[in-house]
Amino acid sequence: MGAIGFFILLGLFIYIFYRWGKRATVNFKDLMIAWGVKLIFSFTFIWVFQYYYGNGVLYGDAYNFFNDAYLLNQYAYVDPAGYLELLFGLNPEQSIEALPYVSETQIWTYVDNGDLYNDNRLIIRLHSLIHFISFGNVYVHALFMSFLSFFGTLLIYRTFSSYFPYKRFALFVLLVFPSIAFWGSGITKEALLFFGMGLFFYGGQQCIGKFGWKHLISLIAGLLILLLNKPHVGLFLLVFAPLLPISKIMPLTKPFRIAAVLSIPLLFLAFTYTPSSVNMLEKISYKQKDMINMGKGGIFFVTDSSFCAFDYHEKSHFNIDTVTNKIEIHHTTHGEYKLFGESKFQRFKMTPSQRQYDIYLIQPPSYSYIHTTAIDYNRWNLIKAAPNALTNTLFRPYPNDPGSPMKFVAFTSNLFLLIFLVYSIAQRKKLSPEEKTIRLYFILAALCILLLIGWTIPILGAIVRYKVGAEILLLLYALIAAKRPFQTEIHEN
Repeated sequence: MGAIGFFILLGLFIYIFYRWGKRATVNFKDLMIAWGVKLIFSFTFIWVFQYYYGNGVLYGDAYNFFNDAYLLNQYAYVDPAGYLELLFGLNPEQSIEALPYVSETQIWTYVDNGDLYNDNRLIIRLHSLIHFISFGNVYVHALFMSFLSFFGTLLIYRTFSSYFPYKRFALFVLLVFPSIAFWGSGITKEALLFFGMGLFFYGGQQCIGKFGWKHLISLIAGLLILLLNKPHVGLFLLVFAPLLPISKIMPLTKPFRIAAVLSIPLLFLAFTYTPSSVNMLEKISYKQKDMINMGKGGIFFVTDSSFCAFDYHEKSHFNIDTVTNKIEIHHTTHGEYKLFGESKFQRFKMTPSQRQYDIYLIQPPSYSYIHTTAIDYNRWNLIKAAPNALTNTLFRPYPNDPGSPMKFVAFTSNLFLLIFLVYSIAQRKKLSPEEKTIRLYFILAALCILLLIGWTIPILGAIVRYKVGAEILLLLYALIAAKRPFQTEIHEN
């Protein structure tokens, strides 16, 4: 049944691209070539996370999203009304009917450890719906998510194509650039990210040119998807969005553009003096600590009042029951705890007892973990760590960095992007004031996203994935300015 659903969806998506290409004057042959490459990346994504990393079973977040969604989908057959409430965020997960399914999920209840916001639930809800037609076939999920990503990227292209001096080259760069095509072709949140960006940019541009309700709906839907799926990307795209309508009505001087880029650290610094609920220093420090724990690996579980973390290498100090998902300690062990509702971890030790606790996660150390400056709620540490944060996100992984052989693929992708950026700056065309302002928007949003990722993520494998939202902004920045490297243009129908 899953295979039948795959081919039905494939035919439907090809038809949609055919109709879209006619309206957008994009050559259908070019679309099909790019779509074919996209599908190759999609199947490669599944192979990498099922066989390269997973020994025949999906690995990491790909597994968590797919499996958590399956559990929610199974709940739909038991209690359809309760499932719909869960789907629309009415939070019945503690109900008698939902609890057996929700308790088996891995990351649906991530917010329960006291984090600010759980941005996993939108993608899990979407996959739970796809399960109705996939019957557990992961390739149906990959096809559907690839379509959303591909269509969103086409909307991004259509939004800014009038600024590209070489349209056909720009189309293929945006659709098949290696890191964007790979992560945007899988079943993780990046595919939905590109769909949200496409709706946001296209709806916003249309509203600026000629207001229409359908374009406003596209703008709002795109923004909601970004904020619910990748809030750190949606936040900065929204903060700097006024630059887009400004580009239509007034030029911005060169000193202003330079000052805007240099003011980014001041912007972050200003948000370290805000109330705790939106304090950037507290949120970055907490998230960094959380990711350091993940990178170093550990034993994580919850008590009645706190979230506890212990070194993974002391796993032998615990009795772990994988059937009941419970843990108990049988050797005195030092670790850290954080009370629910608080952000700071405190050192402590636990002594042996027969009391059992709910396991949150047992995480082996990451192969690509790197040392980073601990922010630790200190503003000066935040400032000192900024150059290293940008270095990690723009240039790494290096060939000699820790990690699997996949790091060489990421290094090559980074190299292509940096070469293209240098080329676009050295060989840029003469830009209009409007184009300069739009490029300012892209570079400001990209640098802020890269800074935030570099401050909080000490795992190179995660950095490679999380920064793709900034990468597509950097590509747009370069594509607007670069002179034509070739001479042929995109064909129109």
